[in-house]
Amino acid sequence: MKSSLLFFLATAFLTSCAASGYEIVEQYDHLESINRTFMSGNRLGPDKKSATYELYLNALRYDWRTGEILYYLVVRYNADEWLLIQRGKTLTLALDGQKLPLWGEGSAGERNVFHAGSGQKYHSEQAWYQVTAEQLSRIASAKTITVQVRGDNGRVEENCSSRNLKRFTNFINKYVQR
Repeated sequence: MKSSLLFFLATAFLTSCAASGYEIVEQYDHLESINRTFMSGNRLGPDKKSATYELYLNALRYDWRTGEILYYLVVRYNADEWLLIQRGKTLTLALDGQKLPLWGEGSAGERNVFHAGSGQKYHSEQAWYQVTAEQLSRIASAKTITVQVRGDNGRVEENCSSRNLKRFTNFINKYVQR
């Protein structure tokens, strides 16, 4: 039940923040006694309007009342068609050339279609990957990061810009217990 609630609540928060650009949000849920801290809007790759897709990589931290702290990376993919991210090792980060494959539940429960003006629509899907503080520390210390996401309909790959690297480093230095 805890993981279902976690995914439902975080999806609602991430979706609501997606349109506003990059930010870090800290929230406390009085009902569940959970602190949530998450990045939102950390778009990878160039900021060009001609791109056929958008790829975001965000980090989250959950502090449970039991004292347990969980960390996640969340991939969000927006495009005209689905990528269809499946369960398994579908996210690979190349940290200074060293591959770090990550396992996730896939995007099956996290797919939405949005309608834009002029009858256009786009598909948005999210996939969650639980990570350790040590893995996040490796991300924070990397000079280059390449993100590859695989789905049934292909794969996408983007490099983290210096702006993305700074965002991860700031988040990890402030919110990750090492």
